[in-house]
Amino acid sequence: MKKLITIALLCAMLLSCFAGCAMQKGELDIADEANVAEVAGEANVEEVNFADKLKANIAKAKDNYNFAAGEVSVWTEGTSEPDKTWFDAEATEKSYTINTAEAFEGFRQLINDGEKFGGWTITLGKNIDFKGYALDGIGGIFAGEFDGQGYVICNYKLNATSQKSFFPTIGDETINVKGTGVPAVLQNFALVGGEYTVTGSQVGSVAANMNYQVNVTNVYSDAVMSVPAEVDAALTKISGIVGNMTSGGDKNFTNVEFAGSIDLSESTVAGMGQYASGFCGAINGGTAKFTNCVVSGKIAANAEHVAGYIAYNSSVGKHTFDNCVNNAEISGEKYVGGFIGRNNKSTGSVTITGCVNNGKITGTDYVGGFIGYARQGAISITGCENKATIIGASKVSPIVGKDAVGATMEGNTNSGTALSMAGYQVTAVGEDNKYDIRFVAAFDAPKAQAAGFVVSVYYKDADGKKAKVENVTVYAKTVYTSVKGTNAEGTEETYAAADFGGTYLYTLVIENIDDVYTVADGTLEILVTPFVAENEETAINGVQAQYGAIVIEEPAA
Repeated sequence: MKKLITIALLCAMLLSCFAGCAMQKGELDIADEANVAEVAGEANVEEVNFADKLKANIAKAKDNYNFAAGEVSVWTEGTSEPDKTWFDAEATEKSYTINTAEAFEGFRQLINDGEKFGGWTITLGKNIDFKGYALDGIGGIFAGEFDGQGYVICNYKLNATSQKSFFPTIGDETINVKGTGVPAVLQNFALVGGEYTVTGSQVGSVAANMNYQVNVTNVYSDAVMSVPAEVDAALTKISGIVGNMTSGGDKNFTNVEFAGSIDLSESTVAGMGQYASGFCGAINGGTAKFTNCVVSGKIAANAEHVAGYIAYNSSVGKHTFDNCVNNAEISGEKYVGGFIGRNNKSTGSVTITGCVNNGKITGTDYVGGFIGYARQGAISITGCENKATIIGASKVSPIVGKDAVGATMEGNTNSGTALSMAGYQVTAVGEDNKYDIRFVAAFDAPKAQAAGFVVSVYYKDADGKKAKVENVTVYAKTVYTSVKGTNAEGTEETYAAADFGGTYLYTLVIENIDDVYTVADGTLEILVTPFVAENEETAINGVQAQYGAIVIEEPAA
């Protein structure tokens, strides 16, 4: 009988089986490359222009909530209760300054009860320290103006469920509608030290949704957002600022920063974290304008559509980014970008001007320093710079993983590296029951002193347990402009680096693979991760994902 050997491989595409490993050698020797630019991790970014008072209070909150007497109101668990007594729905002067933690929580609960605060201006008169108290996300709609006046709300936990977060939906269909209404406003405050337990979809650390006209100015959040392991459904639109934006009207973000983390990468639920981003999970209506904004920290999901600012855009609006920065390390599956994961509306437009990506971006397919997949619409990216490593399996670029037809790309620069797993080629099993596999990776420019693969080999032992056979790092010493292989028709063909979005290729051949490792059930798992680095001590690991399997039949006995 024929024995099946299944090999699960980390690579993007099966190029075809081949009998030899003939290659065309390029002129560059990576080992001899010197005086290269940094690949990633640069932090030379202009600070967001918050008011000095807000900056000072953020610093105090980060310094163990070290506020002076009289600067802060503290929530006392077991004693403090939400205070709603200050609110008079019939008041002629629709303004109030909150000076206590109890009154602030009362403000949130009033919104949850159905008060929209249309025409009201609510201000903060002190910093609010919740002393680790666990708040619940609230529902309802806020349609007024909230001005933090440079104060922070800090040191809290929050249980966020579907469409319920620190603030709920911002913007009302009557009060804030474009043309006859006024914008809802959030400004001049920071959320510091928030720990979010997320058990529902469409959640941002600031607000769940934003509809109609909304202005957000001088707002900061460093929330840590996570999903408990017991959640067995794939949650979507978990984002640093707002979960979802819809309905007509302008959403303006000026001097807004998310510096927290959304790390869903350890979840075993398929699709967990789809539409995760540092700003907004998805835009389904209206126009978004980002000016002098920053995303930092980490955004990771086991799902498609992950980005620094907009994970998925299906709005006909004209979205703009001016002088914005992504510093966050971002990882996902398909459609991953430093600014936009996927643009999917032919009648809208996206304009990105004078922006910088400093964050390492990792995905499988359609991965870009600015946009992962610019499927449709008028796209313009001008005067921007990618400084980071962009890693994926296919359609990888320092600017846009896949351009829209007619996109405008002018004056952009790249001092980082785009790295992709080009594929693998495998020989047929010979009479000695052995075979070879060649792995190929592509990168866009020789801006590294080291490159190679991290290889881990596993098999299942007699008890069915996964056991590691080997884990090694193999450094490439030479790069190539092309490699040769045999196509599906059996004809020898040259595969150029440009075919995979790169300038150079490097390879790894694993020889004489024997079935000695497949004694249990015929399964041998080889995980191969490409990397580029400044040197051997600073290796930057590449994409890690499993792309399927090959079944190789042994010759009949």
